[in-house]
Amino acid sequence: MRINRVFSAISLLAFLAVLPCQAQIGTATIIGTITDATGGTIIGADVTVRQVETNTTFNTTSNEAGDYRVPALSVGEYEVLAEMTGFKRGVRSGIQLRVADNARVDFQLEVGDLVETVEVVGAAPLVESSNATVGKALENERVTNLPLNGRSALALVVLTPNVRFSSTQPAGFADRGVLVSAFSVNGGPVGRNYIAIDGATNINNRGADNNVNPAVDSIQEFKVESGTMSAEYGFTLGGVVNM
Repeated sequence: MRINRVFSAISLLAFLAVLPCQAQIGTATIIGTITDATGGTIIGADVTVRQVETNTTFNTTSNEAGDYRVPALSVGEYEVLAEMTGFKRGVRSGIQLRVADNARVDFQLEVGDLVETVEVVGAAPLVESSNATVGKALENERVTNLPLNGRSALALVVLTPNVRFSSTQPAGFADRGVLVSAFSVNGGPVGRNYIAIDGATNINNRGADNNVNPAVDSIQEFKVESGTMSAEYGFTLGGVVNM
């Protein structure tokens, strides 16, 4: 019984240690820097990130470098508000987050009263400047509406750049297995890609295939990533499919 308790405790600790990494894989992050009109950093500014669809809010403050970071955000539309005493409130709306995004939303606050607001709506597409990962997201409209024999969401990875199937049979016909996982990303080895669903591993390492072949109706969106990826993707020789 003592051995069982020790084993259970170790298992629980290992499970809890993995949770943050999984959350990062299946979600998105908003980062940014808050400065004044002269370019000087603003320390301690209050930042509120609101998901439009659910009205859920996330709060943080800018650090000594004027930077802020809000991780583990679900995909969807967001609004970001930054405010500091002595400055006009800054608002950025219409921010569309895709899976695994690291969206940069910077603010340059103007001197004024907090009751005054400077709002930016419908800004230019967010630029990924925090890492060198290259990726393409397929949103829910295309995932669910494109005609697809077999209704396997993984068959749609071929719509992203630098992806090719190596199976002799058309992707999407199999219930699961190598017929939908035998694809190459950027010339990488076939069947050596990492596939994740909500941050959980969906790979059978013994057979180099996927454990679950998700139907298109169960997937909100997915992103195929390649290039220089961050540490949580260090166990793949090819690309990453983040579903």
